[in-house]
Parts: sequence; C-alpha cells; structure tokens
Amino acid sequence: PRQLIQRVQNEVIFQVSSEIKSQYRGERYRWLPSDAEEPDPEHQLNYGKIFVIGDGEMPGERIGCRCGMEILTDDTQLDL
Repeated sequence: PRQLIQRVQNEVIFQVSSEIKSQYRGERYRWLPSDAEEPDPEHQLNYGKIFVIGDGEMPGERIGCRCGMEILTDDTQLDL
C-alpha cells in the first residue's frame, strides 16, 4: 500500500508541475526546500534560487521530488 500511495502522489505532483509549466511559462519562481526525510542533495543546491518556468528541471518533475516553488508574478505571489 505504501508504494501505491507514493506512485499516486508522484503522478499527481508531476501533473500539477506540468500544468504550472504550461500556465506560467516564462514567469520566475523561487525553489523552496523539500519536506522529504532525505532531500535530494542536487536539489538542495537550488534552495532559494530563482529560475524561469520552462527553463530546465522544476520542482516536482523528478519522481519522488518533494520540493516546492514560489511563483513570482508581477501582481501576486503564489506558493505551490
């Protein structure tokens, strides 16, 4: 059951990331820390850095990634 739950969570996170990528392409975002028990060391290097949506890997795209993002728009701030 635990593995099934992880697979479903990973798929949902991937789908949300894909939707964000298509809806906010070109906007900037800040990479937020993971809530995983053992965060990915490569992703830890991105914490707090600002990237452009659609350029390179984003939080949630890699299977098992539990990092977050803060989308930085001109009008508002969205925490996802």
